[in-house]
Amino acid sequence: MNDVILPNKRDLRKIKKRIGHVAFIQVLNDIRKHLEQGDVTEPKGTRIKDLQNQYLSPQYRLRSGDYRIFYNVEHKMILSNRVFVIDIIHKKDWVFWLKTYGETK
Repeated sequence: MNDVILPNKRDLRKIKKRIGHVAFIQVLNDIRKHLEQGDVTEPKGTRIKDLQNQYLSPQYRLRSGDYRIFYNVEHKMILSNRVFVIDIIHKKDWVFWLKTYGETK
């Protein structure tokens, strides 16, 4: 099981307002399913994508419906990692967001 650190409450309220209540619940469910309990460093299908080849931060992207969850992983122990959710972005805006906020190598 992984420790998932979400953005602060103020930022979460902004995200919820931006994406809507139903999408926010779906995103939280996907975070719980894929990031808390799954292997966050192994890309599976098209849900999780490893961005480390191009970016220092964010390291990974998780697909959740029309939204993309960007996160970094801090390897804490063998069975557990610390996952930092950076932002939740609509799929039409993720390329712009990544070019603006992503730290390239």
